[in-house]
Amino acid sequence: MQRWEAEEGLPVLRLNHEQRGSVYAYVDELDSWWKARSESAAVEPVPARQFPWWILVAAGTVLVFGVVILDSRKATNPAQLPVPLTTFP
Repeated sequence: MQRWEAEEGLPVLRLNHEQRGSVYAYVDELDSWWKARSESAAVEPVPARQFPWWILVAAGTVLVFGVVILDSRKATNPAQLPVPLTTFP
């Protein structure tokens, strides 16, 4: 909200008390701000943010290495497999 207040001119008012301040706004001020914002957005389209592709690559790499490590840790030697101590169900 602070960013919108600074960059977009969001009409908010503050009450400072104790350590934290309360924030409020008047409905008619917000309505006029929203209307002006939507009119300017119709004139100037905002470019859409692209999802960072490197996050998908990093997640895929971590997943592949995790599967390889977990698969290599499986017991392949019969002596390492768990042996039941009883025949009770």
